[in-house]
Amino acid sequence: RGGGAPLPPPANLSRRLHSHHSFHTSSGVAAEAAVEGGGGGDFTFSSADQARRYDAALGKQVFRPWCEAMMELSRPVTGNHVLDLATGTGENALLLAENIGAGSSTGRVLGLDSSLGMLEVARSKKEEYATGKHPEIAPVQFEFANACHADTPWHENHLQRFDRAYCHQGLQFFADPEEACRRVRLALKPGGQFTVAVWAHVERQPLFLAVKRALISVGKPEWAEMAAGQPFSWDPTNTHAGGIDKLETTLIRAGFDAPDAGVEEGDIYFDSLGEAAGVIAAAPFGAELAADKALYAAYVAEVERHLVDTAGAAMRFVPRASVSYMSGAGKGVDGLGEGSVLAIPAMAYFGHATAPWYPKP
Repeated sequence: RGGGAPLPPPANLSRRLHSHHSFHTSSGVAAEAAVEGGGGGDFTFSSADQARRYDAALGKQVFRPWCEAMMELSRPVTGNHVLDLATGTGENALLLAENIGAGSSTGRVLGLDSSLGMLEVARSKKEEYATGKHPEIAPVQFEFANACHADTPWHENHLQRFDRAYCHQGLQFFADPEEACRRVRLALKPGGQFTVAVWAHVERQPLFLAVKRALISVGKPEWAEMAAGQPFSWDPTNTHAGGIDKLETTLIRAGFDAPDAGVEEGDIYFDSLGEAAGVIAAAPFGAELAADKALYAAYVAEVERHLVDTAGAAMRFVPRASVSYMSGAGKGVDGLGEGSVLAIPAMAYFGHATAPWYPKP
């Protein structure tokens, strides 16, 4: 998805980007993590502070381009009533609301998540949309619900209500993905469309593989396993066939018709290599890492070293104007001016299925 100039050879790459390593100000994310504190050892994000760091590190840079890719597969239209399961900090829900627009009395979006911290951030982002320079969007509501837990049967209040449903990078975190998908199917109108995305194995993610190796290099193997674990756990076999088959089988067992899944290749975008390394602020230990300035500096240097190996020539510069949400003025990649950003390849499995026209139990 998109071309761009390949990066120069590794030695030149290091020289051109090294001066852009702002160890303590990588988009403000790492620094904010150190100031606000918080650590923990899981990805529940009950803390709004941790959820804010997560959103600042990943929301626009990593999730936004992949949410846009989901829209290409199944785009909502004016008047659609849409569900966003595992909405997180609301990036996908707000993009859905943009696509639906404000021109219909029926168009709306419901975002569900089990993290109170994530929901707090999502609601604050919705308010920013209302007061900022954004297009008019359909109404958006964010509510608490566990996707598959028996104590939160969220679907019972929404039977056959939605025209479309989406789940972006949530299925791999669910205790029972099949039950979560079954509930989505019951909440869709007959013929309603469900689109889902899960990350491929970490070995197919150059940036996050570099992050994992960097953490090992600086003596934090336990952090490396955490960072590269659950988010990339959908296909432990690291085979496209395994990941795709698991996704299609989950949709079939949940009662969907015409399930189809495939490999999606795309990019994630950053203003600098330092900002790319800053994705670690989203992790539960991100604040602890950022608070140790020497350790963080060593970590960023190791990310740079490993990323040259994991991404190689696939990492490239692209015009800022080619990335829809980065089209405004920005810092730009060092040595290339304000018109360029760093594109790093990533990979996911996308699935799509239809709720039966003749509903199943």
